[in-house]
Amino acid sequence: MSGPEDPYAEAALLTMRRNRQQLLRVYQPAEAGTAQFPRSVTFRWLASHVTGRSVASTVVSALLFRPSWLRLLSHLAARRRRK
Repeated sequence: MSGPEDPYAEAALLTMRRNRQQLLRVYQPAEAGTAQFPRSVTFRWLASHVTGRSVASTVVSALLFRPSWLRLLSHLAARRRRK
């Protein structure tokens, strides 16, 4: 084929090449001593502040405070009071 290629395909390939170069720069720094993974400040904060206890608390509260669980617990409490 001697005609020009699809401009959309060329633009997509150029974008993918640029993205790949940027990712390689981010995850393969020139100086290994300055590399800090993960780079996100938020993720580093979460990794240093989130404990097993806080995760367990979140899971328990998410399970207990779902409307269906609340309804079930209220029915059980009402049944106990009637007896």
